[in-house]
Amino acid sequence: MNGKLLRQGGFLFAVLVIGLAATAGVILAHGGGAPQVIDAEAGPYRVFVWTEPEPWRAGDVHITVAITLPPPEGTEIDETVLTNQLDKPVTDATVRVHFFPPDSSDPFELPAPPQSQLGGIYYETDTKLLMAGDWEVGVIVEGPLGAGGTSFAMQALPARRMNWLWLGGGVLGVLALVALLGLRGGKPKASQPSGKSRRR
Repeated sequence: MNGKLLRQGGFLFAVLVIGLAATAGVILAHGGGAPQVIDAEAGPYRVFVWTEPEPWRAGDVHITVAITLPPPEGTEIDETVLTNQLDKPVTDATVRVHFFPPDSSDPFELPAPPQSQLGGIYYETDTKLLMAGDWEVGVIVEGPLGAGGTSFAMQALPARRMNWLWLGGGVLGVLALVALLGLRGGKPKASQPSGKSRRR
């Protein structure tokens, strides 16, 4: 009985570890990140921007943008509570993100499409920074009410020699696989009857 419970517990543990390792990338891809732009005016819109990782490093970076409509003129806003701005997200805009490298080389532009799995409220894009240094990032928004933009500066640190998060996820996945194989191979074998008959 104890052996059966032990095998079941080991199996559940292995499933949990595999699940955590598999979702590590999802958490990185759709996390909120560090706020860089909060309620910035961009033409007829308001823009919010979050970035990952924190701090930036040369290598993979992720940008999330949210666009809202400003409150109607004359609306009294209580700064101590969440205003109604986030209750009016803009989901039909076109968002482009411009990256200006530290060495003044040619900037590049990427689209930030709306993410349907997040209700279309957030616009996201990913890129790879090829160098450390001070980057300028511009966010351009175009929609039915007009166009506008905002910008912010980011310092990218030198790249890490190893991505410890992905390494940890890989190690957990390997350990879980070994645990599963051990559980399958550890089943007790049925005893085989001896070919010799016992003497009475």
